[in-house]
Amino acid sequence: MNSYVDLALKEKKPFFLWYAPFLPHQPHTPPQRLLDKYLPKAPTEYIAKYWAMCEWFDETCGQLFDMFEEKGLTENTLFVYVCDNGWVQEPNKNTYVKTSKRAPYDLGIRTPIMYKCR
Repeated sequence: MNSYVDLALKEKKPFFLWYAPFLPHQPHTPPQRLLDKYLPKAPTEYIAKYWAMCEWFDETCGQLFDMFEEKGLTENTLFVYVCDNGWVQEPNKNTYVKTSKRAPYDLGIRTPIMYKCR
């Protein structure tokens, strides 16, 4: 991403950046430091891995914001954060609770969106 943003800055052109990582989807392979943080707090290892993946995603978004800050790009920039409806981790398997993705209730339709502009 750095080289793409640097090229846009060099050419003094507006740009659009779409950051769409696969996090926190499977496979749940978080960094050990994050897994170690959640293992004592979660009821099972599967849930700890999912929570660690969610934090890893948060970290990568923060790194992207930091890059924009370091390059002086936070003015006149719109950040839009959108994600899918997430899931509820199955406590004893490496999958989600089926009703969390398919229910027409809260767990199946929540889709957060956040705008940040300065």
